[in-house]
Amino acid sequence: MTDTIDPLSQDEHTVLTLANAGQAMLAIGRWKDATEALFERGFLNQQTAPGGGPEYFITYYGKVALKRFEQAETAEGGRLTTTIASVQDNIRSGITRAVGFFVQAARQSAAVTGESPETALIKWIAVCQEEALKRIRE
Repeated sequence: MTDTIDPLSQDEHTVLTLANAGQAMLAIGRWKDATEALFERGFLNQQTAPGGGPEYFITYYGKVALKRFEQAETAEGGRLTTTIASVQDNIRSGITRAVGFFVQAARQSAAVTGESPETALIKWIAVCQEEALKRIRE
């Protein structure tokens, strides 16, 4: 067993999670390939089941692999949360600037056309929406 552990597939993670909860695993159905791969990697050990076939139990190295997988998932979730927060902050900042621009444009337009600033704002937003949709579709 080395310090580096190849990533676990979702099925391998599920098998290790069940085995870690004390479940004897059978290499059948959807879990067959994952169970056999984990056995080959030393993450499960094999014993003879009461019915004569093999059943698998988690090893120390399987527990280490499971813990590392879950720590990596937690870290990835943290990175994703940070990325989302950063993107949202950038969007809010841009929206704040855009709102300021729209307010200024509506007031200037209203002063020239005699319309209310609210009416001017609605018209300018429609113009900007059309332009934005064109650019998104390009």
